[in-house]
Amino acid sequence: MIDKIYNDLELSSLIRELCDENDICVEISDHISDKDYLVLKIDQYYSSKRMHNPPPSVDCIIIVKCYKNNCYDIYLVELKNIKSTKGFKINNIIKKFQTTIDDFMAKQFSHIFLNKDYCVNNFKMYFVSDACRIKNKFPNITESQYRKKILNTKLDMLLTSKPLQFRNKVAPFDPVLPNPMVKPC
Repeated sequence: MIDKIYNDLELSSLIRELCDENDICVEISDHISDKDYLVLKIDQYYSSKRMHNPPPSVDCIIIVKCYKNNCYDIYLVELKNIKSTKGFKINNIIKKFQTTIDDFMAKQFSHIFLNKDYCVNNFKMYFVSDACRIKNKFPNITESQYRKKILNTKLDMLLTSKPLQFRNKVAPFDPVLPNPMVKPC
């Protein structure tokens, strides 16, 4: 899959070294070789420079090759560096993920993303933000503690939204604090 993306003229123009924006990012583990992952900057494809009135889309897709079974882990990532939950709308965030799955992956580039030659182990959707300003207050917070802190907030509403599906993999929306680490599969 990774080689096919590099060889696709349109997709190769979207390849970036990092999934980052406005001082937040998704980190890639040092245990993943550079040739075993790639980052596609999807919001460059759905840009007003390329099309009139583009639909909302996530910031990045991260694809990681898994050596245990020669399949892939796929991460859809939306990055939001905002100071409060007023800085985003749940419906817009959901639409970004839907556009990326339904149009980008299942239509525009289905010859790659729906190709049966490429199996998918895990499909994940990350909403990376510290909209509740938790990381500054609790720098060593664990994921389970974070989940408790976001109860009854807009982030909790996103977490409990209907999961989306891609290639028979169901993925819930996963609000995570900035700079999560993608690990080897």
